[in-house]
Amino acid sequence: MTALIRRLLPLLLALTPLPALTPLTPLEPLEVVWIDEVADGERWYTKQRRLRWEVLRRPLGMREGAELNPHEAELRHCVAVVAGEVVGTVSWHPEPGAASGKLVQMAVEPAWERRGVGARLVRALEARAASEGAALVHMHARALAVGFYAKLGYRVEGEPFEQIGISHVVMCRRLDDG
Repeated sequence: MTALIRRLLPLLLALTPLPALTPLTPLEPLEVVWIDEVADGERWYTKQRRLRWEVLRRPLGMREGAELNPHEAELRHCVAVVAGEVVGTVSWHPEPGAASGKLVQMAVEPAWERRGVGARLVRALEARAASEGAALVHMHARALAVGFYAKLGYRVEGEPFEQIGISHVVMCRRLDDG
């Protein structure tokens, strides 16, 4: 099965165009907030955990709490906020002693998908990573999200694998690649 996925993944990526983005309107200003840098971070943390569960784990039949990462205490959480509501989130896991780290648990509220929220979050994560001395960001990307990350400059590394019951691939981007 893995060999079949490996052979079909490039074909699927080439044949599956991403839908056009619906940009945010001036009436919908988006604020990107790093939870550890604001006074009311705990409020944003609770909301982003809920979004992570609703978007990433609930559809897989997982119980609430399954969104917690084994390295939760080490993660830096970033949220996209519109009108006081969290509409997207991504977390950064810096790797101690290395000039790299991992993008984890990217989630965007379905009503806000394809509107630039995810790209803004990824770019905010990359800026934070670079400011902390990282030269490389890597992730375990869901197979269905490979096209999104590829458009942002990430490359597939290695073979597809199963994680939490769905196909993933490792993707990387060197931050000095522009």
